[in-house]
Amino acid sequence: MKYYFIFCLLSICGWFDLKYREIPRITLCFGAIGANLLLIIQIFEGNKVWWDCLGGMSVGIVLVLISIVTNQQIGIGDGILFVLTGIGLGTIENIILLISSLCITGLTSLVLLTTKKIGRKTALPFIPFVWASFVAEIFFNRFL
Repeated sequence: MKYYFIFCLLSICGWFDLKYREIPRITLCFGAIGANLLLIIQIFEGNKVWWDCLGGMSVGIVLVLISIVTNQQIGIGDGILFVLTGIGLGTIENIILLISSLCITGLTSLVLLTTKKIGRKTALPFIPFVWASFVAEIFFNRFL
C-alpha cells in the first residue's frame, strides 16, 4: 500500500515539477494527509515504528534546511516531498531514494551538458528523477 501511495504522490508532483517547475502547496497538503494516514495504518498493523519514520523524515528536513540556506537552489518542495516519502519508506529506503535520485540526475546532467543541450546554470526539475529512481528501485526489488 505504501508503494502505491508514494508512486501516486511522486507521479503527480513529478508532472507538476516538469510542467510548472514547482509543486503546488495543495498537492503537498493532500500528500501530508495521505502520508499521515499511511503512518497510522502502518503503526496499527505493526509494520512501522515511529523512530524509523522520524529518521526518514529527517532526510527531507535536511533538504529543506539546505534549501533555506542556499536561497532555494534546491527547491523547498523537493525537501517537503522527501519528508513525506520518509514517513512511508523510513530512514534507509529514503536515503537510498535520495542517493539514487541524485545519481540519475547527475548522469543525466552530464549527458545533457556534454551534448550541449543545457548550460551550466540550467536548473533541472528534480522530482521526475526521484520518480524514475523510485520506479527503478521497485522494479529491481520485485523482479531481481
